[in-house]
Amino acid sequence: MIKCIQIGRKEDFMPDLYFEYIESLNVFHSNDFQDIYICKHVEKEAYYLLNSIRDKDIFCGVDFIELKNNISAIVEIQETDEAILILTEYYSNEQLSNYIKNDNMTLSKQVNNITFLMDALIKLKTITYSFIASLFNHNNLTIDENGDLKFTGLLLLTPLVMSASREDALYSIANTIHMIFTGDEMIDENISKNIPPDISKIILNCLKGNYFRMIDLVIDFKSSNIYKLINPEKEDTKKVTQMRKSMAKKRITYNVKTKGLIAMLLLIPLIALGARAILKDRKPVGTIPSDLQAEDTFDKDEGSIKEDEVANEIIDVVSEEDNDYVFIEGDEVMDMFFNKEIMHLNEKETAVIDVSRYHRGTYSLKVFNDNNEKASYLIGYIDLEDNNFDYVKDRTINLSLWLYSEESIDCSVTLKLGTKEKLLYQATKKEKAIANTWTLHNIEVKTSNCEYIKIYLNVNPKDIVWVDTLSIDILK
Repeated sequence: MIKCIQIGRKEDFMPDLYFEYIESLNVFHSNDFQDIYICKHVEKEAYYLLNSIRDKDIFCGVDFIELKNNISAIVEIQETDEAILILTEYYSNEQLSNYIKNDNMTLSKQVNNITFLMDALIKLKTITYSFIASLFNHNNLTIDENGDLKFTGLLLLTPLVMSASREDALYSIANTIHMIFTGDEMIDENISKNIPPDISKIILNCLKGNYFRMIDLVIDFKSSNIYKLINPEKEDTKKVTQMRKSMAKKRITYNVKTKGLIAMLLLIPLIALGARAILKDRKPVGTIPSDLQAEDTFDKDEGSIKEDEVANEIIDVVSEEDNDYVFIEGDEVMDMFFNKEIMHLNEKETAVIDVSRYHRGTYSLKVFNDNNEKASYLIGYIDLEDNNFDYVKDRTINLSLWLYSEESIDCSVTLKLGTKEKLLYQATKKEKAIANTWTLHNIEVKTSNCEYIKIYLNVNPKDIVWVDTLSIDILK
């Protein structure tokens, strides 16, 4: 038998602290490779699962400390002459598959839970395909009271797991991702049409075995549009922040109400900003996003170089008298909802961009009602025919946004849903903006048979409200 070379020393684990004080209550699972017992700590009144794995070869090269530090459910690991003993917390959490069938998981929660799995793949550098096939299987994952994914830490061994290949490990991950988005396993490797396109491509690449390293899978996911929508890259934000602050001196705003038309539209080259992936197709497999780089490569001097480049473009394209009415597109979350499409809608009242205050990113939308009566201001537009939003079609959604006011005031949010031919229906919800505090607000609506959604903020005369960080979660 080949002797395993274990990374780490036995004395690092201090097994007596736990194993000496537990007693077996019942058998949880047993097969040819292992026995798992339900145990109780005699002093702590806590329950555990003790996994006694007789086939120790599966742990060849696996770092016990790495495993214990990165899977919170694992309490202790001990190697004896007969077996490897893994003590895990006995979770009362609901199994992933059961949770999804009974509760709706929002889009942001789905993406964040998959991010949890991807981050674990990065941290667990020494685990084998057998470990991945078992630990990342949806049957071995639970959901806590906050709707967050948790590893049970149980290494459930079967003949397939014992001989798992790279393709088997990728299939296990793909099937779990499919479960998170649909509540169902894949049948005959058929991917549900209800899964967003970015995620479907990743699942397909897993099924085809296109990821030769697990890091390639992580890179592909973190380069996808849907991930960036929920988690904008910090590096992109740094660069855009510097550029927008330099431009703020020129009072770059977007004001349809006072001018009626935009004098000029300036599109900042997104490649130079490093943010192209947010609005375009995802990067190919193997392109490392900034949050996975070994070190921060952002050069403070780079900001001034980019500012000069953009300043030159402004001089070339826009005259001085038009500078106040330039609309900037970038990596902002708000760009998805308040962009160049707004100018084609011919709305009477529209919010304006304000770089002086924001909740997230580098600007917010400002609504100032200078009318003598209550008025509605367009603050966002969703084109359901656009590829970025086609996943919203015929679903129940929750639209959230953050509001800020210098005084506590009453206002309301209205969603108008319709087609090119007519307005189908609208929903309005009363809100209260709290003085000098960014507060989260939301409104739920069904998008059945709609081609667009217009988002309005309704405010009383002389009231001023700032809006930021619009987002959409799919409820069902």
